[in-house]
Amino acid sequence: MSVGGVMAPPGLSDDEQRAIVKVVDRMRRTSCWKRALRQNDWKSVWVPGKTYGALIDKQQRQVGQALTSVGLGS
Repeated sequence: MSVGGVMAPPGLSDDEQRAIVKVVDRMRRTSCWKRALRQNDWKSVWVPGKTYGALIDKQQRQVGQALTSVGLGS
C-alpha cells in the first residue's frame, strides 16, 4: 500500500496547522479531486492533524525495525 500526505515544516502554530487541515479538507471535497481518485484507482483515507503525525511516526518505527532486522538499520 502506498500512502501520500501533505506535510508542513515543524514549528507551526495550532492555528496554522488547523488552517492547513481546513484547506486540504476543502480540496478533497472537490469534483476535481474525486475525479483524480477514480482515474488513478486511489482510495480516499482522511487522517488529519496529529493523528496523521502519529501514523507517520508508527510507520517510521516499523520501517526502522524491518531494516534493522535485515542488517540495514542503524
